[in-house]
Amino acid sequence: AIGNSPLVKTALHGADPNWGRIICAAGYSGVPVDPDRIDIYFGTLQAASAGVFAGAAQDKLVRELKKKELTLTVDLNQGAQECVFWTCDFSYDYVRINALYHT
Repeated sequence: AIGNSPLVKTALHGADPNWGRIICAAGYSGVPVDPDRIDIYFGTLQAASAGVFAGAAQDKLVRELKKKELTLTVDLNQGAQECVFWTCDFSYDYVRINALYHT
């Protein structure tokens, strides 16, 4: 749900460290999650801790998001299982091309 979320993908493209979009996507994933336990990292920088802002400097988070590749870590803190998911952002051109495409 997180890797496929259009809101997360647009935030990644815009280098917007809006970790609330990530928690929202986890919430509608169909998996029972407790948002008050979620930790989120952009690279090695912690953006959220236990569902609240972790205090990382905004400019450092943005710099991390502007990298060509980013490891986004979402720790639900609800068990030992893990999933690795490759995704991409939604660029302006992606939206433009698909908005103009008609079958």
